[in-house]
Amino acid sequence: MALLAQKLHMLTGIPLLASRVFLAMAVLLFTWALLAAGSRLLHRFIEEGTDLPKKARFRTFYFLLYNVLRIVVWMYAIAFILDTFGIHTASVLTAAGIGGIAIALGAQSVVNDVISGALLLLDNYMNVGDYVALKDGVVGEVQEIRLRHTIVRGYTGMRYMVPNSKVQVITNYGKGPLQADVTVEVPYSVSPETVKQLVQDVSHRIKTQHAKEFVTLPYFIGVEKSNALTYTVAVGARTDIKHFWSAARLVRALLIEALQKESACYEGTWPSAAAPATLKATTQETGVKKS
Repeated sequence: MALLAQKLHMLTGIPLLASRVFLAMAVLLFTWALLAAGSRLLHRFIEEGTDLPKKARFRTFYFLLYNVLRIVVWMYAIAFILDTFGIHTASVLTAAGIGGIAIALGAQSVVNDVISGALLLLDNYMNVGDYVALKDGVVGEVQEIRLRHTIVRGYTGMRYMVPNSKVQVITNYGKGPLQADVTVEVPYSVSPETVKQLVQDVSHRIKTQHAKEFVTLPYFIGVEKSNALTYTVAVGARTDIKHFWSAARLVRALLIEALQKESACYEGTWPSAAAPATLKATTQETGVKKS
């Protein structure tokens, strides 16, 4: 670059210092234009060439890649500018390398977080919007995957900022529908065939009023177990993670309501040891715990 400045000085007759300033400005302008064009191309690729579930992952990954490339490009640009003014860049780069090693040793956790974040994105362990359970006990929806940390919102609304180097996904519930089974204890006065018909009625009611919350409408599974007073039936349904608990509660409530109306037709059929106004119902929330 110093030789180029001298040739420009000899050809145009402008002062050598002005030639060097002109070349430095040209390098700065070219660097800025190159980075701006690269940013626009990446943005267009993400917004137009990627489907919605992968947008957040690609956006974070390309943001990381763009920042690394930007640092490299600016380092070369500064080296060219220094060379234009006759400053030997070899010694500067050597000093910068030694300083970089010292900084890296003092910021190992930061580098580890950034690298771990890139690996999370490349390996597609999780995406924004997935419901995950982490090894450290954090359970919730992934809201952001940043360079250094991942933000997870728990069931109660609390936000957890987990360093990427500490993110170890135990279970990802965001990859498909979940099974939300409900078990209900029923008195012997109500036959399993009657319960099966009641489940079909509940399913039809849900289909007309709450179909969007279910992937598969409630269906009768069968008798799970029995005791001296009641027997337990299982009702299955499939839903997504956003409606998991609400869907299970809805199926439970509607089935209890239907059983109570059915049992009212049989006066005195409720066992004395069982509560007449309520039914014992539990939900087998398969593999998911409330955070």
